[in-house]
Amino acid sequence: MLTFHNTPQSLKKVLPGLFERDKLFVYYPVKFEIEGRFPTTKALLHSGTTDDCTYYFLNHKHTYTKDQHMMLFDGDFNGDDFTLFFHEYCKKYDFYKNMPCTLADERLTPLILEHFDAQNVKYNVEKFPFYFFYMTDEMIENMRHEKLPILPEGFRYDSVNAKEDAELMFKYWEWAEEGGLEYIRETLRRFPSVCIRKGREIVAFAAIEDYASVGRYFVFEEYRNRGFGAAIEKAIVSLAIRDGIVPNKWVETTNDLGISLTKKNSLFDHLKKPDGDPRLLDFLIFTPAS
Repeated sequence: MLTFHNTPQSLKKVLPGLFERDKLFVYYPVKFEIEGRFPTTKALLHSGTTDDCTYYFLNHKHTYTKDQHMMLFDGDFNGDDFTLFFHEYCKKYDFYKNMPCTLADERLTPLILEHFDAQNVKYNVEKFPFYFFYMTDEMIENMRHEKLPILPEGFRYDSVNAKEDAELMFKYWEWAEEGGLEYIRETLRRFPSVCIRKGREIVAFAAIEDYASVGRYFVFEEYRNRGFGAAIEKAIVSLAIRDGIVPNKWVETTNDLGISLTKKNSLFDHLKKPDGDPRLLDFLIFTPAS
């Protein structure tokens, strides 16, 4: 049976166990819920425990954009146990009708789809696999002592204005959706962000999202291959560390440029399987089948 952690006290008890690199995408929404840092979201956390494993299910409700559901486990994973807990969670949030957006460890994806099929749910699904990058403690400590790259003459680091610059960031947000502009404004008001300007013109920007990940990382095409990508990434990572956040980011497996730049900058490690190959997270977008 699932346990609903519906009080700050209950969430505080669970939180330390989520502070591991592979669980940061659940840890930070729960942490921000406890702190009241991002009031336009609500983190509804559930867990199910067996002798060998704990399964976590997070309903991350958004005021401006679609709700998202995150799923992970800690311990010796068992597919039958996960399916039982997942079915209970589905009934609570009427998954079979609402067709949610889901972020899960890649090992859970086939079980989620098999369960929907077993329940005779008619659906379409788009799967977007992501690499999950994060900074180790050693990387964070090294970054504390690094200075930001010196920019060419006429360019400068600057803050992002939530009122004036949000529309530009929204325009170049790959995952933009209805309500996304207000969502971006709200994240800019509450989390670190930075840009590089030439005069008043923005040439690159980056911001921390409500999952504490590096998001909306963008360099305008005419300024690429000039070191601005590495500079803006180091700038946002430095701000995140100063804010007490473990820098992390998701990069879609088809984003060859993003993967190449991340590896070249050497700021991040990535989630791995025991054999050293990358461990993926799957973002699943469900829609009812017509």
